[in-house]
Amino acid sequence: MARRVRLSLHHTFGRVPLNLTDSSVAFATPITKTDDWFMAVGASFGYASDRGLANSDSWYEKGSVTAGR
Repeated sequence: MARRVRLSLHHTFGRVPLNLTDSSVAFATPITKTDDWFMAVGASFGYASDRGLANSDSWYEKGSVTAGR
């Protein structure tokens, strides 16, 4: 799943930049099933910044583990 969000603000005051962009790609898959229960893992990486791809500190990654029935 790929996602791109762009937020534009219509003011020129404050500390929040006028344009913010967040783009990410995520993957998830079930890894096991026992009786009625399942376990799945997910991972994603993305970029969130106000300066296009100019900020090398704006890359992020995240992961998750889910159990359900």
